[in-house]
Amino acid sequence: MEILPQAGFVFVLTRCFPYNNVGVKIWRGKSTMKKNFGMLLLFLLLGWLIGAFISKGLEQFKALSILTNTTTISWSPKANFDIISYNLNIQLKMSLLSLLGMVSAIWLYRKL
Repeated sequence: MEILPQAGFVFVLTRCFPYNNVGVKIWRGKSTMKKNFGMLLLFLLLGWLIGAFISKGLEQFKALSILTNTTTISWSPKANFDIISYNLNIQLKMSLLSLLGMVSAIWLYRKL
């Protein structure tokens, strides 16, 4: 229970729940987002993409080559059984700018 001042000297008793209907936590007048692992992965992916797009745009400048050089991490699992076979190829391209985008995404996630 919380006492909230209304018009003049009239006070109204209200029940306060820590979360409103959309999952936003209300704490000392501020509304903060409920944090979970899925939201962190979304922030990391978006930070990686934004950093990669900036790196792609700055590739033409030779002075910024230290920021735009990409390193490819690849993994290719494959199997051939009698009734089923698969071949999967996963490539992750990392540059210093994409890494900075991921670090800034973590910083923004922690600020929310």
